[in-house]
Amino acid sequence: MDGKFSCKNHVPTLKGSGYVGLPTLLVCNSPKLDAIFCGPCSILLPVSKRRDKGLLVNRPFSNWGKLSTTLISHSEHTYHRECLQDADILKSVTENPTCRLDVMTSSILQDHIKENKHILRQIVRAIIYLGKQGLPFRGDTEELNVSKNPGNFLALLKNYAETDEILYRHLNNPRAKNATYISPKSQNAFINVIGYDMILADIISEIKAAKFFSVLADEVSSHNIEHLAICLRFVDQECNIREEFISFIKMERVRAVDIASAIISSIENLGLNLESLRGQGYDGASTMSGERAGVQARIRNRQPKALYTHCAGHCLNLAILNSCSILPITNCISQIKSFTLWVRNSDKRLNLLKAVVEKGTHQSSRIPLFNVCVTRWVENIDGWERFSLAHPFLIEMCETILYGNDNFPLYNDRSWTPEDKRNALAHMNALESFEFIYSMVSLHRSLFYLKEAAVKLQIKDTDIISMVCLLLWSVVVN
Repeated sequence: MDGKFSCKNHVPTLKGSGYVGLPTLLVCNSPKLDAIFCGPCSILLPVSKRRDKGLLVNRPFSNWGKLSTTLISHSEHTYHRECLQDADILKSVTENPTCRLDVMTSSILQDHIKENKHILRQIVRAIIYLGKQGLPFRGDTEELNVSKNPGNFLALLKNYAETDEILYRHLNNPRAKNATYISPKSQNAFINVIGYDMILADIISEIKAAKFFSVLADEVSSHNIEHLAICLRFVDQECNIREEFISFIKMERVRAVDIASAIISSIENLGLNLESLRGQGYDGASTMSGERAGVQARIRNRQPKALYTHCAGHCLNLAILNSCSILPITNCISQIKSFTLWVRNSDKRLNLLKAVVEKGTHQSSRIPLFNVCVTRWVENIDGWERFSLAHPFLIEMCETILYGNDNFPLYNDRSWTPEDKRNALAHMNALESFEFIYSMVSLHRSLFYLKEAAVKLQIKDTDIISMVCLLLWSVVVN
């Protein structure tokens, strides 16, 4: 069949197409048969009345040239109107069971419905609480009355049940064993309804009201599996800049064509118009930023108005990384990493450093050293600052290992191995050198001025004008 006359092209345009009777005709599309049925008649018409019925009821309709006359003729049949009434009744009693006649005349059924609503409300309350706190749901077992850990979800329901008689009866003696609504499958169903049908639906409605939006995306690898995180940035009706997470996609491959296709599909599947896309924000990797075959270029082929912006925080990180390639700075960073690992790899050395710091500052709540981040240099600013402030204590620690110290009798020089003393002497000589001290102070002061900018670059409502003003002010003041 010619594609232009297939049901894929005709069914989406039936609604509001002007055919007489279409407002009362529910058309069911069958892509497999490339044909349509009348939904109410094909499902609800009794067997005794459908024997002589043909197209749209017992047999699919695919003669698109006679679509208009056939639909009009079918909508005028009495049995079609009766099926529409049955469909309306079925929909109303499904959405609101309390309107059923048997329920309205039975107080027992009404009480059961009221209790079921209360139970579901408590279950949803527990799910929302765990979701907000970022806590896992499941434990060692999915049973309540066992000695093993039942998980946070069941434990929280048990806690609720201590003051809720209805929930307590449901957990310990449910009315229907196959309808407890606390199984992992039910938990996932509730999470999907809350996440997709409520939270995500509200976000999408706000984005549609805002009209224009930008996309932010980054790929990440976890357990040898590539994932793509997608966020949308927009200005809501109250003029607040918003960034909302909308999708986390498993990627089989991370080529530019695959990532671009995943981003476009995610946007379109959410019911958003790609014509409203006005910006793209990614890192500077060639796969994402390539001008000819990168993700941003492929999306701009579909929507030229979607301008690409290199992530400002990533740019700052790359600039710092390039500055740190100067040889004295590189040597200083290597020495800091080496000393930090040397101290932290021994409980004895770490406890000695804590004792030295406590004696000199009367504070022992913070460890003066922590591991240096090897990928995000901006995150090292606090590390450089703490290392610089702790520098005198580090020298005293090395001297204690080499020569002993009456203030720390537990760590006298006889308790250390020759290898400990050799390492302490090598580190002390490096820490006392002019080149190291000059590089350390320069590194600390330079990154300290960028600390505020690094933090504010990650704020959702940051704009380029305010950031330029902030950097200029930092240069003038400092």
